[in-house]
Amino acid sequence: MEKHIWLIDDNKALLDLLISCLDGLNVSPRGFVSAQEVLYLMESRKVVPDIIVMDWTLPDLPASHLLDFLAHGYPQARIVVMSGDFSIESHLPFGSSFLAKPFRLAAFRDMVAIMAAAMS
Repeated sequence: MEKHIWLIDDNKALLDLLISCLDGLNVSPRGFVSAQEVLYLMESRKVVPDIIVMDWTLPDLPASHLLDFLAHGYPQARIVVMSGDFSIESHLPFGSSFLAKPFRLAAFRDMVAIMAAAMS
């Protein structure tokens, strides 16, 4: 069964690259360039994500707020926070993962593949 993955990053080029590197995996990726887009979709409850990968630096809402909304709204989802700021890793909610920027696309793809397989 295909897993729904949400990718949240205000850098559209990086977002497109992350989505394209997931080709061939059993995931259905959806990209968001702002926290507001995510909150809007959360209100509709049309899609429930299995994996959420989000950048820590977002221009329209503090990432800590969005992380709280996501963790409470989708407690079953695996959440990964990407950042070049290593100090935030110790402040993430229990069960969240940290992906240090910059990272190799192969490492990102492998991480998503392992998470998706573990949920089957």
